[in-house]
Amino acid sequence: MYSNIDSLRNVFNSSNVDTVKLISAKALSANYEQKNPDSSVYFGKQALEIANKLDRPADKVSALLKIGTGHYFARDYNQTIEECNKALVLSKKIKDTIYQGTILYYLSRAYSRIARYDLTIQIQLDAIRFYEERNHAAAIGVMYNNMSIAYKYLGDFREAIEALKIASKNYKKAKSKENYFSPYTNIAACYFEMEEYDSCLIYVDSAKIMVKKYNKPNAETMLNHMQIWEGEIAYERGSYEKALGHYKISHEANMESYEIDDQIYSQLGIGRSLLKLGRPKEAKPYLVEVLEKAKESNALKRVMMGHEALAELYNELGDFKKSTYHLKHQIELSDSIFNQEKTMAIMSARTAFDVENKEKEIRMLSMKNELGEKNARLQEAELEQTKSRQILLYSILAFTLVFIIGLFVLIKKRNKTNRLLKRQKNEISEQKEVLQIKNKEILDSIQYAKRIQTAILPPGKLVRSYLEDSFILYKPKDVVAGDFYWMESFNNAPLNQKKTEKSAEDTILFAAADCTGHGVPGAMVSVICNNGLNRAVREYGITDPGKILDKTREIVIQEFEKSDEEMKDGMDISLVSLRSDKNRSFIEWAGANNPLWIIRKSEIKPEDLQMNGGSSEKIIVQNHEGYSLVEIKPDKQPIGQYDNPKPYTTHRLELKKEDTIYVFTDGYPDQFGGEHNKKLKTTNFKKLLLSINDKTMDEQKSIIDKSFEDWKGGFEQVDDVCVIGVRL
Repeated sequence: MYSNIDSLRNVFNSSNVDTVKLISAKALSANYEQKNPDSSVYFGKQALEIANKLDRPADKVSALLKIGTGHYFARDYNQTIEECNKALVLSKKIKDTIYQGTILYYLSRAYSRIARYDLTIQIQLDAIRFYEERNHAAAIGVMYNNMSIAYKYLGDFREAIEALKIASKNYKKAKSKENYFSPYTNIAACYFEMEEYDSCLIYVDSAKIMVKKYNKPNAETMLNHMQIWEGEIAYERGSYEKALGHYKISHEANMESYEIDDQIYSQLGIGRSLLKLGRPKEAKPYLVEVLEKAKESNALKRVMMGHEALAELYNELGDFKKSTYHLKHQIELSDSIFNQEKTMAIMSARTAFDVENKEKEIRMLSMKNELGEKNARLQEAELEQTKSRQILLYSILAFTLVFIIGLFVLIKKRNKTNRLLKRQKNEISEQKEVLQIKNKEILDSIQYAKRIQTAILPPGKLVRSYLEDSFILYKPKDVVAGDFYWMESFNNAPLNQKKTEKSAEDTILFAAADCTGHGVPGAMVSVICNNGLNRAVREYGITDPGKILDKTREIVIQEFEKSDEEMKDGMDISLVSLRSDKNRSFIEWAGANNPLWIIRKSEIKPEDLQMNGGSSEKIIVQNHEGYSLVEIKPDKQPIGQYDNPKPYTTHRLELKKEDTIYVFTDGYPDQFGGEHNKKLKTTNFKKLLLSINDKTMDEQKSIIDKSFEDWKGGFEQVDDVCVIGVRL
């Protein structure tokens, strides 16, 4: 290998021909992938630079893929995702499919390593579609095999087994004998997690047979890997000494292995077995190293397992502080990996994939029906020719007899075919009707949820009657949203009493709120939080923004405590109370995680602001070309369950005419896009608002919306967006 690398390096360093340097750089990147990933990334970047210089898009795709795979073997999975996404976008743009399958493979592997199993499965389904169009059975087998691992980590073992059976079928179709064993080891893993240990051992034994038969060069390494599963089964059955023996065999064999997963699992097994045998001090070095290697591999699932094992170890050693520390990290990682939103995304992707396959089956049946009709016409023509020949050979009587018999057989066969086609057509129609009904029910439910959410939002006409010079930019990510805007008044009739005009004595409350999640789950939480705000003002008569948030938190927690499960949902909010007379305006403001921005048409200092209440330490002033942007920091705690909650702070300020107030949720600055697919960020959002402050509020809304869409480009909107601007 190294003589080949030396030759390639000599070519790369000595050649003055760009195409030769490009080819050698790509070859060097490929050769360095596993042995020296940093060098692989370096030569991938050299290849990209030359491809850009030569303006060769296909080579740009190849170079980006090389950079991504280099980062993958360096265990920098986030960088792998970034580079492979660039390669995928460019390959689709130039309609070059040569590398798309490999790009999708490394994307799915990288997402799996960082425990984003929802995105893992979506990417793998895309890869399966790609390879099905090309009838590449071996690659389809690989993707289904990898998909099963994601399902297994999510606890959906039955779905994992189904995926593995499809993988095995495709491996056999492609005669990919070196992969025959892989589905069997993963099915064994599923049965182990389901506590069906006899079935697990059956598949382990089957995998051993296949390894010895078809994988002789690598048989010893693979058989050592299977020692882990035999150790796991012995451990679960209480045979801890036997389990320890299996784990040690695997550990000794994997000391120099690149596969860090096998090192982690064997050391984890040794540590856990020693704990069960009452030898925690011997277990400690193994389990400490498990966590270190897991962090080194950047694989969240393994890090979670490491924390779980150390929590048990320190509990045995009586060090409850460290035990609690590791238990807390294990729970946090578990929540991150197995959340409901990711599960819903997986179900949605899987449903779309199944519907697409069903449509393919329907098209195939239609094609078969057309082919059957063509064959029937051909058969009919052949019979006519036969009858013509018979006319020459037989008498009129013989001809008539043969004709009658042939006609009878043909009619019977056609009737049978017609009955079969009719039955198949009815089955297809029934299946299509069921899918349409289910789809309609889901869409109707979502539309109904949208009507409910729309009903709780203040109408645009009412907003303008109270906040005459203002705008609201509201862009849900889905049909319904977790973000919402809220408005109320006091001193005169509240908004819910059909009041359409503002009086001089009115104090207006308005807010931009962001509830946990988006789509249907976020919308459900938003209804609860909206109700909490209404009750705090209307039922309890509270007018101070900080105290309104205190009472809303109390109401929301009470609502969630009605559930048998612990609910960690809640709301971030920026709440303004505005009162104006002819010459002056006063605001009271409180925020939960979301700030307040005020832009003034003059440069000021924090001490220039007239405040009564709140902390000046939370005020940041940014001056820019004759304008000032004042930011008041929020209390860093949500409306909902929170450790050591504190009362929300009310800040009171006197503002000037022409000052502009902005409240917003995090959807706008958190949007990914731009040339490098990165977040827009609050810094750029501030610059935008300062640059357009001389515009009318309607013009500002249009510019803010267009800037968002331009930044987003072809990327997906990541969250709901709500921005409110009010000019005094």
